[in-house]
Amino acid sequence: AQPTIALTAPATGATITVNTAITVTAAPTAGTGATISQVQFLLGGTTIIGTVTSAPYSISWTPATTGNVSLTARVLDSSGASVTSSAVSATVVAAPTVSLTTPANGSSATVGSPVMVSASPTASPGASVSKVAFFVTPSGGAQSQIGADVVTPPYTVAWTPPSAGNFSLTAVVTDSTNQTATSTAVAVAVANSQPTVALTAPGVGSVLTVGSNVSLAATATAGSGATIAQVQFLVTPSGATAAVVGTDTSAPYALTWVPTTAGNYTITARVTDTNGNTVTSTGVSVTAVTATSVALTAPANNSAATVG
Repeated sequence: AQPTIALTAPATGATITVNTAITVTAAPTAGTGATISQVQFLLGGTTIIGTVTSAPYSISWTPATTGNVSLTARVLDSSGASVTSSAVSATVVAAPTVSLTTPANGSSATVGSPVMVSASPTASPGASVSKVAFFVTPSGGAQSQIGADVVTPPYTVAWTPPSAGNFSLTAVVTDSTNQTATSTAVAVAVANSQPTVALTAPGVGSVLTVGSNVSLAATATAGSGATIAQVQFLVTPSGATAAVVGTDTSAPYALTWVPTTAGNYTITARVTDTNGNTVTSTGVSVTAVTATSVALTAPANNSAATVG
């Protein structure tokens, strides 16, 4: 009996992506009393794209051009007999493409603030885009999908960074022929959000009295993943440098300050959180004046007077 051979992969009518490796597999048998010497894999019936001398009889083949192709396998046994398989027809198509359009590579983001991630996909010729999936990979961590697959344009998802660090974003397009492509990765550096602080007292333009107590108050919030370490109150006399007049480490953030000289002052509050970030409030301008005094010169204290 003659040897036999059949191609078992790819299947007839398969769609193959150009420049993407596929496995071509054959199932040969030797003739009576013989053994298999080799199996050759052929493109177009003449071009040998691989030779295998032992099981499993398969090769990896990467099509370099698009178009219709015909694949066959030829078995040669130890008796010198050879047989060629029936041809398997397949179509090599251009791969779909996808690129991330936002954010830009090397962008910065803030923990807790949404980032819009957008992609521009194209399907392989004759096909349509079925879906785009977005993925994020933290440095040294595992990849995870951002939201659900996006099946209609615009191909955009919102990603909210959960922590500080370096992240890599990618998009994967799948078209109607089930071909896929992955975008080039985009790097994003995520930082903790900054703390915030605002001076709530005294008000802008307040007139203060030298030697009298002045209430200073501020509201503050810590940056992402942190707590407030302290709030400092600073007073800057006109033409001089700022001086810390008090520090509060717990809410409500307030203290009392007594101006000692008349003049114009700028008052600010400075917050420091446990991330080590420091932010200073907008300054509030105030004026301190010397209290006006008045004294009676007549009549004398405890004097007597007559009615009328």
